[in-house]
Amino acid sequence: SSDVCSSDLNAEEPSPEDLAFIEAAAELAGFAIERCRAQAALARSQALALQLADRERAAAANLTTFFDVAAELMCIVDFQGRYVRVNKAWEDQLGYPVHELEGQHFSRFIHPDDLTATQVRGAELMREGEVRCFTNRHRRSDGTFRLLEWRSVISGDLVFCVARDITEAAQMTADLESARLAAEAANLAKSTFLANMS
Repeated sequence: SSDVCSSDLNAEEPSPEDLAFIEAAAELAGFAIERCRAQAALARSQALALQLADRERAAAANLTTFFDVAAELMCIVDFQGRYVRVNKAWEDQLGYPVHELEGQHFSRFIHPDDLTATQVRGAELMREGEVRCFTNRHRRSDGTFRLLEWRSVISGDLVFCVARDITEAAQMTADLESARLAAEAANLAKSTFLANMS
């Protein structure tokens, strides 16, 4: 007994039409497989894009929170000298609501005697890309002035600045210097007096 089917014995060669059909079906199956792979890659890419967008939103929210809770005066200034963004510390320390400062030119708030030096340091910032330890007096909303120490850096077409109020520290330094000079003057007067008494 043989394992060969009688239909196998009568098998004919495939016709050119049959071969064309088989080739077309194989090509169509290949396209379908390729499309499925591309769709899967696209789905992975879209999922990754969504994850990255979520991370970017979270990082932006964290940065905004950090910006808003910082005790230092933080601001972003454009190259025309306008405050683009300021943090809440400006309101807390200088009395200006955030919306009142944003869009305003910084020079409106600088003490007139400090304006030229501020402009000189601004030109240095544009050349060097960074300025540290610069001080000027900034007007509060009540009209008084506070001495601020600045650090600024350019990034892109914006200037990022951080300032701290050093008014009390500067006053203490001036008071200590006055006390030292007064003590030296008293010692000199005492020495002179004792020299004249002998």
